[in-house]
Amino acid sequence: MDMSTVSAKAVPSFPRRLSLPLIAIPVVLLQACSGAITRVEVAPNTPTVCDSTFNTPCGVTTNQPVTVRVWGKGQCDSVGLEFGDGSRVFSPSPFDFGTDANPRPFEATHTYSLAWPGVKTIHAFSARNCMGEARQSIQVMRHTSGSTSSVYRLALGQPFQQVFGQPVGITACAFVPDVRPLRPNTRVSITANPDPAIKINFGCILNGCLYGPDGQQGSSAPSTFPFRGLAKYSLVLRAGTQVVPGSSRVTFTTTQRAPLEVCVNDDVLTDNTGAWGLDISVDETQAE
Repeated sequence: MDMSTVSAKAVPSFPRRLSLPLIAIPVVLLQACSGAITRVEVAPNTPTVCDSTFNTPCGVTTNQPVTVRVWGKGQCDSVGLEFGDGSRVFSPSPFDFGTDANPRPFEATHTYSLAWPGVKTIHAFSARNCMGEARQSIQVMRHTSGSTSSVYRLALGQPFQQVFGQPVGITACAFVPDVRPLRPNTRVSITANPDPAIKINFGCILNGCLYGPDGQQGSSAPSTFPFRGLAKYSLVLRAGTQVVPGSSRVTFTTTQRAPLEVCVNDDVLTDNTGAWGLDISVDETQAE
């Protein structure tokens, strides 16, 4: 075959060397994490008190300083510590846990002032550049007038009078006093005193409106009542915009941060007498 008769395809030519613009690419050097949290504890010598009525459970009181220790290994940039009531602190930065021969905990002292009684979860965690986490439960007790309880006991007397932060005059609702606002995802349980004689007289003729927290069962309050559609003369719980129908036994989970209000669903508040006895149990172990 005469190679001279074969037509050659054009081959594109390329520059011998490409000239590209220089691009500066930042390089981030990550410091290796050399420290780790191994456990958290309440100081072993912390005094506790027990429920005055049932002798159990036992725990720390709301006016008692509590020392918490976080143990670990190596050095962390920062260690965080949550006390289970919405309070938190951070270690000095960096924090060195010492050596096996001479361990050094991160130590913090906390008082559960205005905390709801109940079980809390203490949580040690990495605030920055630290491995691991640890949790420890603690029972907080409410101590008032020589009595200690694992629940908040409320005598809901009538009529409600003005309290700080509320409108002047008699109102349908009142804030539960001397405790912090509830946090989202807090589980709240209300149990009424089972004594049938403990009721509120709502002022009807011939004492015809004596009711416990269930109110007038089967009724639906008209618009003249504070909570339309709920049972007349019943207990109502409110946390911010969340309204929960109450009863002799009710449990709900909060959806927002807000103080807890207890309310009576009554259209005429000035003629009320009597009281309800309520035990309020608050579980903050999953609170946000």
